[in-house]
Amino acid sequence: MAAIGRRHYVALLTAGLLFPLLGRSDQASNLRDLIQQIATSLTDENPVDAMGPFSRSFNNYEKLRDYFEGLTGSYQIVNVVTVVDEQDDPGQTTATLSWTLTLSDKTNPGAQDSRHREIHVRLVREKKRWQIVEFSPVELFDPQFRAKSGNPPQ
Repeated sequence: MAAIGRRHYVALLTAGLLFPLLGRSDQASNLRDLIQQIATSLTDENPVDAMGPFSRSFNNYEKLRDYFEGLTGSYQIVNVVTVVDEQDDPGQTTATLSWTLTLSDKTNPGAQDSRHREIHVRLVREKKRWQIVEFSPVELFDPQFRAKSGNPPQ
């Protein structure tokens, strides 16, 4: 039952990201679709699908993949993501995201960690698909990070 409630919350969050898009360009929609895929996949404990939007040319691909695997193995995850700024140019989109992760430890249900960072992301069109080629800082997703403030170092 808890898993159903968590998915329902993510669906509502996702709808909140998508409804303002009416009348916006396809590039804006592509950005939100990819971010939605990452957030939903993390909540659904599916690190493979969370990595789907990333180009293998992304410099921190392996590190982020390891972080996603560690998070989904250890925590129940709730994501809150807001697009703060976006620039659409032909063939690329750059954006700043406000991303908050709330992590509930699977082995200690009362333990919770909330983290927040602005994430800078760049998408490019590769082989007819939009893919993320820049995404930083990735340390927000480091499962080993623990601090009183809940915010990883930049």
